[in-house]
Amino acid sequence: MQAMSNSIYSLMISVLQVLDGGYIFLIALGLELGLFITITLFSCLKRLYSIRKRAWYFIASISALILERAFLTLSENIELYYISLALTLVFWCVIVLIPERKIKLCKSQRELAQYIDEKARSLDFIEPPTLDDIPVLSQNETIKPSARGENGRKGRAEEAEEKEDVARFELDFQHVKTVVQKLEYYPLSASDKKIVRELEENIYSAETEGLSGILKNRINDGLGALLKIMSKYGV
Repeated sequence: MQAMSNSIYSLMISVLQVLDGGYIFLIALGLELGLFITITLFSCLKRLYSIRKRAWYFIASISALILERAFLTLSENIELYYISLALTLVFWCVIVLIPERKIKLCKSQRELAQYIDEKARSLDFIEPPTLDDIPVLSQNETIKPSARGENGRKGRAEEAEEKEDVARFELDFQHVKTVVQKLEYYPLSASDKKIVRELEENIYSAETEGLSGILKNRINDGLGALLKIMSKYGV
């Protein structure tokens, strides 16, 4: 550890033999100015570039200040460091005050968002059968041919109605599937990808197994999260 410290000290002394404190100050000031211009462009041009996403600038700026202080202390030009510090604090205030640029939805996006919201509100679901709905036969009870035929016709009618519900469900969520397909071309975060994948799975389960109350709530939550993702990435 001592040897490493001596090596760093020797390197700094070697640099100061070539560059005096004034050059060190100008280089550090140029670095701070370059960082400031970069983060300003990002903050003004990129949407949803929040303070949290700008954190890298503050870390890089502090690192540059620490390095500058070390060199200027060795060169006995510490007063120049305080000039850099004052300018950097001004830069920080500007970056903090730059408002986060929001995403503006076009007319088609607002219409699609309204469509999804309406579907989420008006979504009907199929109640799962209870034990009371299942007929129980005693050991001596048999099904008569006429009853069997009636049950068969009723079963076919219910099956046809169920297929009709599934077809209507597929039609209602065709727009949602289209949006999900478009999202494949956007750089979604891992959490956003998980939300979209779960929504796909829930819609597929509703199409194949029927729309239960629990599944309806999951799809409603997924649609609400989908609207936020669309707004976030400007889909």
